[in-house]
Amino acid sequence: TPTFTSTPTLVGQIANTSTLPPTSTPLVFTPVDVTPFPTSTPIEIVTQVPIPGFVSISTSSDVFYKGRKCVPNSVKFTAQAADPVNTAFVLLFVRFKSKQTGTTSEWADSIAMQASGIPGIFVHDLVSTEMKATDLFENAWVQYQLVATDAHANQLGKTDIFSERLTLLECVPTPV
Repeated sequence: TPTFTSTPTLVGQIANTSTLPPTSTPLVFTPVDVTPFPTSTPIEIVTQVPIPGFVSISTSSDVFYKGRKCVPNSVKFTAQAADPVNTAFVLLFVRFKSKQTGTTSEWADSIAMQASGIPGIFVHDLVSTEMKATDLFENAWVQYQLVATDAHANQLGKTDIFSERLTLLECVPTPV
């Protein structure tokens, strides 16, 4: 039985003067499986958190651990102020939110972020001991909010609360 291959004919395109060498590979059509598509996990769309007074805010990880035996045991926050000339301080506020009940802890006292040496860039390595009620929450969200101020403590910007992006877990070391 002869085998046929289809040859496309291009319409409306200027023909190229060079030709491709002939190929001996036959064109094979694979039938499409028409069974229903398997179910999949829906993609979670993360809403943007308004960050007035800032160009960007990032964390080094989305999970960190209590104590010193598991890593990472801290998370580095980096904030870029929108007004680098007038921003003298950036304050970080953190609290817990239970993943099971939605209960929140009190906000920790403001944590002053450190100037990085680059105008408008502030950093801080957060460890669990800087937060209130650490022992009352296991596998909890860490909610955070940042505030930028000038040298006279006038507020230049304040983010909304970042709610479910960062997790603090119990450290359960693996026996060696």
